[in-house]
Amino acid sequence: METEQSARVEVAGVTKSFSGEAVLRGVNLDVEPGSTVALLGPSGCGKTTLLRVIAGLEPADDGVVVVGDRVLTGPGVFVPPEERRVGLVFQDWALFPHLNVARNVGFGLPRSERRSSPRIDEALHLVGMEEFADRMPDTLSGGQQQRVALARAVAPRPRVLLLDEPFSNLDATMRVRVRNEIHELLHLLGITSIFVTHDQDEAFVLGDRVAVVNAGAIVQTGSPEEIYERPSTPWVAGFVGAADFVTGQISSTAPAIEVTTMFGRLPVPSPGTDDATGTAVGSMVSVLVRPEHLRVSVPDATDNAPHAPGVVRAVEYVGRDTVYAVESAGAVLRARALGPPLFAVGDPVLIHHHGGPVRVFGGSAESPTG
Repeated sequence: METEQSARVEVAGVTKSFSGEAVLRGVNLDVEPGSTVALLGPSGCGKTTLLRVIAGLEPADDGVVVVGDRVLTGPGVFVPPEERRVGLVFQDWALFPHLNVARNVGFGLPRSERRSSPRIDEALHLVGMEEFADRMPDTLSGGQQQRVALARAVAPRPRVLLLDEPFSNLDATMRVRVRNEIHELLHLLGITSIFVTHDQDEAFVLGDRVAVVNAGAIVQTGSPEEIYERPSTPWVAGFVGAADFVTGQISSTAPAIEVTTMFGRLPVPSPGTDDATGTAVGSMVSVLVRPEHLRVSVPDATDNAPHAPGVVRAVEYVGRDTVYAVESAGAVLRARALGPPLFAVGDPVLIHHHGGPVRVFGGSAESPTG
């Protein structure tokens, strides 16, 4: 439900070019009031430009941006950034080094409130930085500076909050901690939020919904689970996680669709419960297999479970799990297992598929690119 503190964001048919090169190509996006949407995509795909168009920092060549019931960008309409009630947290935080924390937070307020205001106190309290009001930015840690930047953005009580790669300047450990803090804070504030990232983990943790962007267009929007489990294209599958593809042949159709693969017959989501393939029996397809859906075992003549024989070509142990690269039938597939390595390079193994219904694509799979 839309409130004074949050608003629906609607983007329709937005285009933008620089020097004749299209950066946004008819982008459509609908963000529910109070929800958080992650714009996830590779570098240079247009996601930051879209954020700047919503903020009013870039005029769109065509299309409409609506916040609540107010048109901010459209034919003959352009509301300047300072009148949009849209907060923005920049990638580098952009704190003023000559102003203390309180005055940084108050910078976006009316001039009479910039030195002292209940809004400053409220914003600092929300991010847990009340005790640092008199500190200078260069005396703060990266995580503290990031929270000050967020406080500055929410102090004017915007209806929409935009965050551009908000964790990119933090080290890995700090990034996880601050990300979790911001996740809780965004839900506490209830402000409609859109943030840009190229990191799948960030998008899935913070986003109620994820909009995957590529080459200036949104190619899929959905919940994190929908994006990961039911990617719309092979490119999306490979961008949001480790993805390998094997050749399959449709062996039966609705109501029980199955595809025959090197691992035997596997179920395909049925129509009405998923966007299953509409191809006919006998059609050749590409079958998505993720490392967590494959397991490896010692060759055993008594093992009658569907499997494919293979040879371990690489082993990656990262402490919590092991990923094996296994060559089988001319392809190299990745299989993930919990714990330390049980197999070494050169070992013969069997590969089993133990996931649920598989996602299939007609034709050959395209590789994800940046």
